[in-house]
Amino acid sequence: MAELSERQDMIIRTMNDREYLMTPISAEKFQFLIDELGEEKLAKDINYLQSIGLVQLGAVGIGATDDEPYSFNLNKMALTAAGVDYANMDTIGNKVNVVTIKIHKNTLEQIEAIISSANLPESEKKTLLQLVKEKGAESVVGKCVDTLFANAGVATQVLSELAKSAF
Repeated sequence: MAELSERQDMIIRTMNDREYLMTPISAEKFQFLIDELGEEKLAKDINYLQSIGLVQLGAVGIGATDDEPYSFNLNKMALTAAGVDYANMDTIGNKVNVVTIKIHKNTLEQIEAIISSANLPESEKKTLLQLVKEKGAESVVGKCVDTLFANAGVATQVLSELAKSAF
């Protein structure tokens, strides 16, 4: 859960209660977020979310004292109306600059063949093949693209190979 947007989406989805809109999260959900993210990341992410109006102001305080660099207020840890709208809309289809990748059946078969022949432990191959079946090839390809561009050295090498093959 290293990606900032993934962490923020998880926080918003955890705070979203469709039956009781804009109510503070439970102690159990708060503990889940602490366990998943740690107090510091959670505090910084909630601080950002409250600054853009998705979480109620006062949910977290940053820089209160040197002994307490951040403090949480569970009574204020709730989504705003904008936060509820964000949590309940089709965020995948509505995000700006989304590119849809369509994978044809033969490409899916090629991805499965690459995974099967890869120099990976059998357990990892099995996990990847299951991921392709459950989440779809688009999800796996999207994660590969994200990982590729997060690693500039590998991205440069791949782009260089692509440029050479174009001629």
